[in-house]
Amino acid sequence: MTAAATVREAARRFGDRAAFVAADGWALSYADLDRLSDEVAAGFAVDHGVGEGDVVALVLPSSPEYVVAYAATAKLGAIAAGVNPRYAPPERAALVARAAPKVVLVAPQLLDGLVGPPVVVAVEAATSADEILAGLRRPGEAPPPLDHPDDPERVVAIVFTSGTTGLPKGAVFGNRELAAVTRADLGARADEWDGGGHGLAGTELAHVGFMTKLPAMLRIGATTHLLARWRAGDVLRLIAEHRMAVVGGVAPQMALLLRHPDLDRLDVSCVRAIVMGGAASPPALVEEARRRFGAPYSIRYSSTESGGIGLGTAFDADDDEALHTIGRPRG
Repeated sequence: MTAAATVREAARRFGDRAAFVAADGWALSYADLDRLSDEVAAGFAVDHGVGEGDVVALVLPSSPEYVVAYAATAKLGAIAAGVNPRYAPPERAALVARAAPKVVLVAPQLLDGLVGPPVVVAVEAATSADEILAGLRRPGEAPPPLDHPDDPERVVAIVFTSGTTGLPKGAVFGNRELAAVTRADLGARADEWDGGGHGLAGTELAHVGFMTKLPAMLRIGATTHLLARWRAGDVLRLIAEHRMAVVGGVAPQMALLLRHPDLDRLDVSCVRAIVMGGAASPPALVEEARRRFGAPYSIRYSSTESGGIGLGTAFDADDDEALHTIGRPRG
């Protein structure tokens, strides 16, 4: 199933269930995600001439606006290129230039260094679902139909690498690759819908951890909480309040969670699995996390180009594997 079709089917199945919760607490439902992304896609097409194969750059914080814009580009057969808002202005400008977009959506506080062409649209932060990308939407309208809506080779996303050896490269993902990531992530559940539960977006939405995994998140009907900035205390509170079963992120975040005094004050017995990548997980960190959360710990090692599907330690691994390796090939 294509990314665009997944958005529509998730709305049909889950309707008013919250798909994403903004950092300040308001929710975007599955039905709203489908409706608003239709209206934004129509606005992109009619007012900005965006069509199949065109790139839309998203220079936005982790917010419902980002998710709606990403879904809208997929419905047009266009390509979303996420740019990490944590980069410095020259870095953001360089990545936008590399993506060669037709339109750039950018938060006002991130405008520094971004000038047209292409068209640069400043996006104000919404305080409710109905405010999302209001200036771009054509209410009640749908995007123009695609000639081949089920094309598995259609490119959906450009995800930039970390750039450790130079300017970040843009890894390209189409419907086929996103479907493969979904199957690798969900395993035996890949052909099922629902599962629900609450989770956190532990990285910026421009990261591979979100860009390639959105279809899987929608398929299980999850409610994903977004963070304006990752803080250990806020994360622990959300885990305890919403009884989150999985703690995911990068290994230094786990070190901060273990150091925070609220870990011993809050009930995190809901956690059933820990998944950490992005940096080395020393044996002492893995051992302490398993003991204090009472949950198995999977170390993940991968690359942006792989869609985040590389190596991983098994949840039921013995200590030799769990503490001293980066696991086995996944997928």
